[in-house]
Parts: sequence; C-alpha cells; structure tokens
Amino acid sequence: MCGGGYSQIDCELSLLKEAIRDNNDYFHFMSGNDYLLVSEEEFKAFFYKNQGKEFIGFSRDGFAEQERQRYQVYHFLQEKVGRNKTGIYWIEKVLVKLQMKCMIDRTKRFRSMKYEIGSNWCSLTNEFVEYLLSKENMIKRMFNYTYCCDESFVQTIFVNSSFNNNNYKGVLGNSIENIQNVRAIDWKRGKPYTYEHSDYKELIESKNIFVRKVNNDTPEREKLLDLLDKRKD
Repeated sequence: MCGGGYSQIDCELSLLKEAIRDNNDYFHFMSGNDYLLVSEEEFKAFFYKNQGKEFIGFSRDGFAEQERQRYQVYHFLQEKVGRNKTGIYWIEKVLVKLQMKCMIDRTKRFRSMKYEIGSNWCSLTNEFVEYLLSKENMIKRMFNYTYCCDESFVQTIFVNSSFNNNNYKGVLGNSIENIQNVRAIDWKRGKPYTYEHSDYKELIESKNIFVRKVNNDTPEREKLLDLLDKRKD
C-alpha cells in the first residue's frame, strides 16, 4: 500500500468488511496518533445518545473544487510514487499536467454525483457501512487512479445518499476544527499539529471525543497523555 493511492481506499473497505461481521453500532477509523479524550463510560454514553448519527468531517466550502485535480484526472503512477517527490514523481506530474491541458475530466461519467473532501478519520453507523460497502464497485470506478481520495470517497458517497441529513452537527467548543467527526484536529498550527501538554485545557473544552494527533516523543507530550489518562480514572 502506497500513500495516496487507491490501495488505501481498498484497505479501508477490507477492514470494514471484516469489522461489520460483528454487527456493532459504530465503526471508528483511528490512527496510531489518535487518542481518546473521554472515559470509556463517557464514550459509550455519547454514541448511545447520538445513535444513528454519522460522524464525518467535511472540509470548508469550496475545498473539494479547489482539490478537483485529485479525482478529475488519472494518477496512473501514484501507487509507485507514494510520498517520494523524486524520480518517477516527475513523470506522474507531467502526465497530470498534460491531462489538465487536454481538459480530461473523468468525473463526467458521474455527472449526477457531487464530490466532497474531508478527514478520513470518521465514525460510521452499521447501516451506513453496509450502504458504503454496497457501493464498492462504484467507488472503484470513481476513485481508482486518484490521489489521496481516501479523504473523499466516504464524504462523496455520503452526500449522494439518503444518509445525507444524518451527519452530526455539534457545537464548536473552541477554535479546534473538525467537530463534525468529534476529533480535535488542528491544521492551523501543523499538518496536522501535534498537541502539547499546554493544550490540555483547550482539548477538554473542545467537547471532542478523540484527539489527532498526540505522541510521547517528548517529556511535555508524555505529560499530556498522563493528564488525559488521569482524567479517565
């Protein structure tokens, strides 16, 4: 699996196929740098209270159009390029530019579909996961040979479905964005920002359930994790 290629989408769909066998109420996509901000009891109570809601983050209005190149043209070499901006990367870049110049638009095959982009970290109901998996063939036709569309396929299928009105609309606790997917993610201070010990109060007041991202690579960051663990006791 290479960064930004369709294999990431394929991997997520495969994980959902395995997970859905247990028939859980919710399925949560998390990375190794995500952390729970609340206790297990608070976690269960929150999702029970909001049962039936999807927790999918969407980027600001118009962002999907600005990032249209991700899915409008074919990124034939993305699986080989990954995150390396050397060698074959420049061949891929030339191919993309040529397609843009020739006005290639693969989205014309799906004129009735609205494309969206957001965070690939989300929490989904069993019902929506079943629906998403039923659209696997369409997802492959729409997003094979695209770039970083693991941040687009869930949002796109969602807004073009009857689930569209079910997304969570929480109250923003402070300046932290992405409240729709109840994950504290800060793109203003980083890509995304790694939270520090001094951010503890900000995180707690954000009313989010998860934080992305944290780690213990410095004493200050380890202190943050200790504080979050003590709060859950």
